[in-house]
Amino acid sequence: MLPLIPEQGAPVAQPPAPPGPPVESPPTIPKKPPLALWIALGVLAVLLLCGCLAAAGFVVFLAGDSPPEITVPGGGFENGGGGYGNGGGETVGGDEAVAAGAEQIARACSAFAGEYGYGPSVDDVTPDGSVAQFMSAWPVNPFTNEPMAPGAAPGDFTFYTATSMGPGQEYLGYVYGHLSDGSDYTAEYTY
Repeated sequence: MLPLIPEQGAPVAQPPAPPGPPVESPPTIPKKPPLALWIALGVLAVLLLCGCLAAAGFVVFLAGDSPPEITVPGGGFENGGGGYGNGGGETVGGDEAVAAGAEQIARACSAFAGEYGYGPSVDDVTPDGSVAQFMSAWPVNPFTNEPMAPGAAPGDFTFYTATSMGPGQEYLGYVYGHLSDGSDYTAEYTY
């Protein structure tokens, strides 16, 4: 006898599966994180690194880079010595501060000349003079803890106006920082 044809659209029964081992589904491969996640992680790492570098720079800024000051006993006038200092000692490292102050004043004199087209006068080169506007802070005399001033005492300075180096050439001036041993540190400025 002939088998009947099932009606169109009627489900056809599947034959039962042959006996045997169960068929395993293929292993699932984990999805890779999207590219946007990798970009976000990279940006976060760069920002973290920049923050660490900024914090380290701030710590170095706060620590400063000036040499430590050491007081040598018996060097001051109070004890009959010839040194300059506070409380009977001479400050080692003060001469470096005088030299740095003379350099700072010389740079400000050069900036003054660049701004106005002529060199500063003796009256301009004082803590209250016109040259001071070209500094963030006027340098301090390390032996008196007062602003460096025109004068002959250690830690103060002498300013010489610039003279022409010749026709069509630049002008050259000097700031002499007076050191504790009586010698001078010479800082030049040009314009």
